Amino acid sequence: MPQQLSLFEEPKHESQDYPLFFALLPDEEATLQIAQLVERFRQSHGLTGALRPLHVTLCDLVPRETPQRTIEVASKVAASVAAAPFRVALNRMTRFGGKGGKDKRPLVLAGDDGVAGLGQFRQRLCMQLRLADLTKRPGSFTPHLTLLYDDPLPPDQDVPPIAWTAQDFVLVRSLVGQSKHEVLGRWPLSA
Repeated sequence: MPQQLSLFEEPKHESQDYPLFFALLPDEEATLQIAQLVERFRQSHGLTGALRPLHVTLCDLVPRETPQRTIEVASKVAASVAAAPFRVALNRMTRFGGKGGKDKRPLVLAGDDGVAGLGQFRQRLCMQLRLADLTKRPGSFTPHLTLLYDDPLPPDQDVPPIAWTAQDFVLVRSLVGQSKHEVLGRWPLSA
């Protein structure tokens, strides 16, 4: 028989070995451009880090009772979010993290005005997920696409814009330690 919680206790959720999150994936042409850009940076800066699964994280999910239940509820929320396709343009190579040292840091693509639609869509999605108790209150957000982890990294610099029109968004399970992602669901953007 399940134990009753006091009014002040939070329910305990099963930990998830494989984190779940919503993301945007670049289209085929943008993926090719990103791979070419990374190769140029490898050659000119001696980078050795492996290319990561390419995506822009929108919202991380807080686990429900079971991973399957989290996926079910998240899928229902995703199906209810209405938004028109929007353009994503990333034009700046930058680094995240501290000043270097032992740990490798992420090299990412970020954008200026080309990420406004992305930010608006993320806010809408996260609000709906928050109502379903599937995400924490959205904090600060720097739209970016992680390319690789390395150290030392080249200085921040502008790059030719890599752009695509986001036609859909996906629910992803990250296979921790494997640098792999499994797409669990896909929802079209159409207003």
